[in-house]
Amino acid sequence: KERGHAIDPRHVTTSHHGYNMFLKAYTEKGRIPKAQDPVPTPAEKIAYLVRNDQFRFPANVKRRWPQFNLESPWPVLEYLAMGDMPLRDREFVWKRFVETGSVRKYGHHLGAKVGLNTPLVRSRRMQPFDFAYGSYAMDIKDHGACREMTRIGLGAAAPLGIPAAHSFQPGHFCLTVVTHSPKTGYHLSVEQHVKHPTWITKGGVRREDEIARLTYPLNYGVQERLDAHTGLALMRQLPPQTPTAQRLKLWHSLLAINPYVPEIPRQILNLHENPADIAEFWVALQKIVAAVNRPGCPQGSPYTDFTVRRMLDGRLKTLPVPEKLEDRKKVLDLCLRQSSDDLWLRYASNQKSPEEMQRWGIDALRASLNHPREEASAALVAARLTTLGKTIKDEKQRRAWGQSLLQVIRGKETFAVGEGKKRREVADPAVLVAQGFAGQTPDARAALERDFRQAVSGGRSPARAQLLAQRINSIARGMKDRQERRAWGETLHRVVLGKELYVTPQAPDQPQLDPCVREIYQLGIDLAPARQRFQRDFSIYLQKDRSLALARAMDARLVPLLAVSAADPKAHQAFLESMAPLLAGKETLKEPSGKIHKDPVVDRLVKSMPKKTALR
Repeated sequence: KERGHAIDPRHVTTSHHGYNMFLKAYTEKGRIPKAQDPVPTPAEKIAYLVRNDQFRFPANVKRRWPQFNLESPWPVLEYLAMGDMPLRDREFVWKRFVETGSVRKYGHHLGAKVGLNTPLVRSRRMQPFDFAYGSYAMDIKDHGACREMTRIGLGAAAPLGIPAAHSFQPGHFCLTVVTHSPKTGYHLSVEQHVKHPTWITKGGVRREDEIARLTYPLNYGVQERLDAHTGLALMRQLPPQTPTAQRLKLWHSLLAINPYVPEIPRQILNLHENPADIAEFWVALQKIVAAVNRPGCPQGSPYTDFTVRRMLDGRLKTLPVPEKLEDRKKVLDLCLRQSSDDLWLRYASNQKSPEEMQRWGIDALRASLNHPREEASAALVAARLTTLGKTIKDEKQRRAWGQSLLQVIRGKETFAVGEGKKRREVADPAVLVAQGFAGQTPDARAALERDFRQAVSGGRSPARAQLLAQRINSIARGMKDRQERRAWGETLHRVVLGKELYVTPQAPDQPQLDPCVREIYQLGIDLAPARQRFQRDFSIYLQKDRSLALARAMDARLVPLLAVSAADPKAHQAFLESMAPLLAGKETLKEPSGKIHKDPVVDRLVKSMPKKTALR
């Protein structure tokens, strides 16, 4: 700036010239290493781990050490062998742990916008440093996004002898760590992961498969794992002409030694040519695993129900559907009773016409409604209807089938689950499935209007209200005419106007906002009646005994109104200005117990006011 250059802050995040200039200057002068230290040799890694493992703290120094038993079976130490952290970086972590007991396992996450901009992250704190970029010490100085956070986690684990490795979720880095306890045996825990999706990959391997490969066989027994893998090596040496019957006999003997080695059931499944035999093996394997009672050995999911199950499905897909009804029924009853994918459809629809399968879907839905419903069984029926409906290519036929499903489920859209205080009402997922296949027809709108009126009249529950909101959204997405959509929204709005909040018998003092209100506001309706009604109800609310629950409900009612109302700035500002006189002195509310709270709805209105209105 002193030399006449214009400084624009907007260019800081996009220009890398300054970063490149300083980095080159520092590296050329040797003030920042040009590259990381060399990767230690396997011998150096082992020597370093053993040295630290044998270290003992003085009696007056409290440390949890060692943090992982290096005499654990070799397979769980794989991750320690994989680590390429330089020795000088390891020593940096180790010295801090010895001197202070502290270990930095995470840093400040800068968010994706900043953290993924590597030049920006580095330039914001660039200075002479003893460690290169990508090292543990540099990462805890600069921080970053998930990639750097995982490197910090790995850097904290390796010097302390804790087996850990990079893992991945779609678009995200996380950390897999080996843990052990007498009750659970060896296990892989995932750290720094995001909530959804729940599955993790390591080098393209699903987390459940990695656990099945690495820990279950060991938890079953170290000697049993060695014997099973010795048997695997032996099987690879058998001559190609070895009869299948003998191969199966040998594989079953290995299964008896250790049923938790995934390769064994895989080979048995691949040797079977008859789907009925696969079904019998599946039942036998489940019985074997269910009888195991050892720490860290699941008696079902996720080993059989995930890892082996995917092997079984993959094998069945390669084999033709049996011609014998008895064999098909065996596979359906034993292997596919909880399935709803294309494999299930292949077996269920074999030797049946499309019309027969459509009638089967209607009958299956009717049968599920006439018996006590559970969430899992209702979800299975809905998933099977989805798979079946996708096979109907003719649009008219598909819509007619969807209408038939709607007629069957009408009046039974929700059902109760749980007992006592845990009893609650849930929506049957088949409703939205039927709605989707029926198409956005006037009949569907009429049915929803009738159900909506009945619910608002006194039949609302969280599950029913949420289901109605989803149905409104589904129908609205299919209405291309804006005027038609708005007119339909006005009809629904007249039903709920003044009844936006409701209570349940379980919580009569906690009003809730009907989620349908948010969907109706999105239909382009005239919001003037909604604003007027809110102003009237808000005035009454301020005059009566206020409670925190009612204040939160009013605030929830205000949020969608402000969000949609802002599309019309003049009407929005007029609404806020009309509310301003009501707010003075109402910033807090006092409950009967004497406790004082900040009123959330008043606070939101004050923050939404234009500056001149708020100042006035």
